[in-house]
Amino acid sequence: MAFSKIAATTLSDDIISGKTALASIPAETDEVLVSDNGTLKRMDYSIISQGHVKVWAHWDAAGTPSLTDSFGVSSITDEGTGTTDVNFTTALGNANYSCMTGGSTIASTGNQQMYLVANNITDSDTVRIEVRKIDIDGNTFAVSDMANVHMVICGDNA
Repeated sequence: MAFSKIAATTLSDDIISGKTALASIPAETDEVLVSDNGTLKRMDYSIISQGHVKVWAHWDAAGTPSLTDSFGVSSITDEGTGTTDVNFTTALGNANYSCMTGGSTIASTGNQQMYLVANNITDSDTVRIEVRKIDIDGNTFAVSDMANVHMVICGDNA
């Protein structure tokens, strides 16, 4: 039987759930069907994913850095005391992204505070995170390993 128009009454209840489920995040060029006030339209997944968190990671950098959990991270690289490169699974559209960092030390070390800085944001697929230890008086800066380091990156799609 041929239909000239597909209507809500001609669709089966399993029209979507009866199909194979995606096992991963859609590709940027995968298409999504939406209703714009009753008018069906298609759009690439890239439109939905713009403006969302692209990369996040949590790792222990006390000693040799090791990822504890992440999204959009292919690996981390120990670049020396207090310095870790975070390598993205997929490059962003440019190096003009925002990186938020945080962390905590295992134990307090007197009148010192720990700061994390994102350095070397020069390309779209890696960020270098440096942990700096500073005395409360502000006179001493030094790199230092830290446990419980985390970061979140937002930026444009490639």
